[in-house]
Amino acid sequence: MEESYELIIRNGDVVLPGEVRKLDIGVKDGRIAALGEALHGSPATTIIDAAGQYVLPGMIDMHVHFNEPAFGHWEGFRSGSASLAAGGCTCYADMPLNGNPPTVNIEALRLKTEAAAGNSAVDYVLWGGLVPGNLEDLEELAAAGVTGFKAFISNPGGEGEGRFREVDDDTLYQGMVRIAAIGGILALHAESEEMTSALGAAALREGRSSARDFAASRPPEAELEAVARALLYSERTGCRLHFVHISTSAALELIHEAKQRGLDVTSETCPHYLILNEDSMEELGPLAKCAPPRGAGTPVACGGCGPGGSDCF
Repeated sequence: MEESYELIIRNGDVVLPGEVRKLDIGVKDGRIAALGEALHGSPATTIIDAAGQYVLPGMIDMHVHFNEPAFGHWEGFRSGSASLAAGGCTCYADMPLNGNPPTVNIEALRLKTEAAAGNSAVDYVLWGGLVPGNLEDLEELAAAGVTGFKAFISNPGGEGEGRFREVDDDTLYQGMVRIAAIGGILALHAESEEMTSALGAAALREGRSSARDFAASRPPEAELEAVARALLYSERTGCRLHFVHISTSAALELIHEAKQRGLDVTSETCPHYLILNEDSMEELGPLAKCAPPRGAGTPVACGGCGPGGSDCF
């Protein structure tokens, strides 16, 4: 009896958890239903010949910045998700800070959800935000389905009263207490605002505004101090913690040591922290300005977050 697969991908080199095998993939009702050799379908089955091609699960990008509502002209759900699909991503998690309003309460989440509805080429989930003044909103956001919460220890930039704001120590600690209580996770941009704002203001007063001056205003110590502080809070509260775009090996060592002590903590970095340097930042100009500005002790370039928001400012 012929199977009712709507799609069979034939002869591909299928990437499995522990090996690569030449297999057919049968898709039924939009889901993978079978892996096997010489699968047979019906006359209505669509066949794709993947001979000589690797076939692997779609990537999941847990850190994207689409700018809706209000700033979709930077990049919105329709164009951004299409780009992800073209690059092999089948699901993403949109960060809460670039839209206006940012996703820090249930009404803002509703507006974000409406902006996404019918406009995404692939599956998605949404992050909520932790900011001063929204501790009472966290449980409701979690119940509504946000995948986790994002916070900044340093100033995330942007303009206006409605912009996403960095957390003070009390908000960070109390937020982690509440996020732990609901079994959530906090994603954190870890740079010391006290340190970076003081160094940045001093540079401006002295007329120092070059790319290298910017990098010097956000030294590795700013990341190390913020990471150490957040790890202490995580240890005290039991909050699951994820550090975004870690840029120094010393910070990774702190995180690794914490994991060895049993903390539920993870981290990520970015390609620009691995391959670009201070010279690249000077050559590319404002396009390369990012925070943190260094990888492995060297400032690096970034240009992917859109004007005036997210991790670039």
